[in-house]
Amino acid sequence: TGQLDAARELYLRLRQDFAGDPSEQLGWAGAAEILRDMGMLDAALAEYLSALEKFPQHPVLHSGTAATLTELGRFDEALKHYSMAIELDPEGVVPRNGYATVHKEAGRLAQALRTYDQIILLFPKDVTA
Repeated sequence: TGQLDAARELYLRLRQDFAGDPSEQLGWAGAAEILRDMGMLDAALAEYLSALEKFPQHPVLHSGTAATLTELGRFDEALKHYSMAIELDPEGVVPRNGYATVHKEAGRLAQALRTYDQIILLFPKDVTA
């Protein structure tokens, strides 16, 4: 965890050094992701929610919140955040994949497959689709 702690410190410093700049949002997202990587899901969720209070229109923060909620088994809440990320960034493949993954994790395989099929239709040339 030493390297993760060091990485988190860099993200926290980025957040401070770029306060008020759009880059500050990356510091919030990165710091929260490190907590997820460390298995500290409740702390990661708290970090994401704090970030969303400051930047409610940031799709990456909504996607990160949703991914954390998915790991916590809070599927309905995760879907709401992925839906918001998709609304904020209609061309984003990542939140759409996350939306499908939530359905898969929740055992709703038919809905997951429909969503994956929609992603492929919408983004046929995107290798992440």
